[in-house]
Amino acid sequence: MKSLSQSFILAPNTFALCIPIGPNQKDVLPAYAEQAAALKPDLIEWRRDALGLMSDDEQTVCLNALAEKQVPLLYTFRSFEEGGACAEAGENVRCQATMQALAHPAVAYIDIEAGSSEKMIKPLRKAAHSQGKRLILSYHNFKKTLKPKAFKQKLYDIAELGPDVIKVAMWAENKGDILQSASVMLRFLQKGHWKKPIIFIMMGEPGKLLRVAPEYFGGSLTYAALSDADATAPGQLTPDTIRRFRKDLHL
Repeated sequence: MKSLSQSFILAPNTFALCIPIGPNQKDVLPAYAEQAAALKPDLIEWRRDALGLMSDDEQTVCLNALAEKQVPLLYTFRSFEEGGACAEAGENVRCQATMQALAHPAVAYIDIEAGSSEKMIKPLRKAAHSQGKRLILSYHNFKKTLKPKAFKQKLYDIAELGPDVIKVAMWAENKGDILQSASVMLRFLQKGHWKKPIIFIMMGEPGKLLRVAPEYFGGSLTYAALSDADATAPGQLTPDTIRRFRKDLHL
C-alpha cells in the first residue's frame, strides 16, 4: 500500500483544510470517508474514539477502508476528559491503538493530548519521527478562554514537549476573548519561540473568523464538518461555507 505520510506536510501560517469524521458504526465509515474525500481536503481526521473499543485487527480494517480514498489521515483517539466519546479507553488503550495506527501507511499525523503522561508522549513522538510522521499535541478547553498569562504559559509548556504541531482549542464567549488570545498567540510567534505549525481554534460563534482565515491569526489549519449535523466541535463550518467566505474575502 502506498504511503501517504509525505503527500501533505503542514506548513506555518498557511491555510489547510481538515475534515473530521467520527461515525459510531464501522459499516458506515467508508461512506463517510468517501464524502469527505470528495470535498478535497488536505487531511481527513479519523476520530477513532467514536467507535469505542476494538481489536487491532478491527482497527486495521477501518484504516484500510480509509486509505482507499488516497487522502492522508490524521488519527485521533481523543481522551474522554477532552471531548472523546469512549470513556472506557484509558491512556494505555489509547497509546497502544495510536502506536498501531502509526504503522499504517495512510496515517500522516497523530493527535494526542498535551496533558498526557510522559509514558504516552515520549514513545509516540519517537515512533512518529522514526517513521517520518508527525505528532500534534493538543489542548482543549470547552468551558472558557484562558487568561493571557495562563495561555502564554500553556503555549510554552506544550512547545517544551517537542511536538511537530501545537494545537490549542478554547471556548470563546465574545470578541474580546478572540482579540486577547490572538494577541498572545501572535506575540508568541513573533518572538521566535515557535517556528513550526500551530492549529489555533476558538470554539463557538465568535471564533468563526479564525476557522475561515487561520493563517491571519498564527494558525495553519482549519477543521470543517461534513455537515452541520456532523460537527465534532462547536462552531465548525462546512467546507463549502469556508471556501465561499474565503472567496468573498479574496483569501
